[in-house]
Amino acid sequence: RRFGRYAIPNLPLLIVMGQGVVLLLSWSAGDQPEGVGLISEWELQGKEVLAGQWWRLVSFVVVPPGTGILVLFALYLFLIMGGALEREWGAFRFNVYLLLGWAASLAAAMIAPEQTASVGYLGSSVFLAFAWLFPDFRLYLMFVLPVPIKYLAWITWLVYGFKLVSADHLVDQLLVLAATFNFALFFGSDIALK
Repeated sequence: RRFGRYAIPNLPLLIVMGQGVVLLLSWSAGDQPEGVGLISEWELQGKEVLAGQWWRLVSFVVVPPGTGILVLFALYLFLIMGGALEREWGAFRFNVYLLLGWAASLAAAMIAPEQTASVGYLGSSVFLAFAWLFPDFRLYLMFVLPVPIKYLAWITWLVYGFKLVSADHLVDQLLVLAATFNFALFFGSDIALK
């Protein structure tokens, strides 16, 4: 309660707005050679941070998890799910959840500094928390087929398990662990009691 006043309210909206702006800027820049552009300058790479590009420690949060048109749907889902978690927990607890995932992502990037860490895993940890708290929420695939979100969460867990044993890059394995780190801290005791 003492630290609750330091919480950033409406954090999901701020993150989505930041990612939306970066997405629009990347679209307006057009096709550029690999390694050039706003997104590549803001992505989290441990070697670049160690070389003095400290802004990457924060800027990677506003780098969208892709550049295709479907990213808009992902941003919409993050806004809905993040907003629901913030309303359920309060702004401070939601901020702590994201802060733990952010710190775990930074640790993954520093352990594998040659590889780029994606913010998509941080977003999927929000998805997993939402699915745990609201398992019967229905997501309409292709706007027609209603699927309870708990089944999509199970698929996510299976994909994570597959990535842990077969990922090509160490950073992908570490980011799976980072995405499940804050989930385990928040829901580990509930899972153990079930």
